[in-house]
Amino acid sequence: MAKAGGWQLETGYLYKGDAKVGTDLLGSRPYFSFHGFAGVDIYGGVSLAAGLDGNAGVNRDSWDEVSKTVNFSFGAFHQLQTGYDSTLTLRLEALLMPWQNWSARGYQEMIDGDAGYYGIMIYPEVSWMLRSTWFTRLQSVVSPVDASAQITTTFGWYVFQGFTLLGIVVVNAGDEQSLFAYDRSGAWPDEWKDYEFNGVNITIGARYSY
Repeated sequence: MAKAGGWQLETGYLYKGDAKVGTDLLGSRPYFSFHGFAGVDIYGGVSLAAGLDGNAGVNRDSWDEVSKTVNFSFGAFHQLQTGYDSTLTLRLEALLMPWQNWSARGYQEMIDGDAGYYGIMIYPEVSWMLRSTWFTRLQSVVSPVDASAQITTTFGWYVFQGFTLLGIVVVNAGDEQSLFAYDRSGAWPDEWKDYEFNGVNITIGARYSY
């Protein structure tokens, strides 16, 4: 770890072992990250995976294989005072994988793992805290490659210390083959009833912390 002109720089190495979990990437994982301030907080990093993949029984040592694991992450964060005891928080993050897919693929291909991943994902977020009692948050996962997004809106009320009432609405926006489809009934081999869709989810609940 080092500091240069107000920026914090870090580089390191992680060995993931030889036991694969889900879609995790094994072997050697060097990385580099940075964090600094330029009007807003800015941070990011780059990493890749190379070496033995214990699950597949192959050595990931060719550039064709290694390049698919290269990823760049970037983010910016800023808070604004919007009045007495009121705060607006803005965050924007992105994940860039240059050697992954830059054209839309079928949903079945994506979940089977045959098509890899999309080359870019964007994560915007806006939250507003009002008088330390009410808050609302709008956050999204955007897939520019297939023009789809999952949008989550959260409302909260701190009723008293440790007890919060919550309302969460999640909406998918995209066609049936996109990563975040509003209605995926036509994307499966089996027939679905017309009223069965997965584009909207509403949750109401409470949280207590002590």
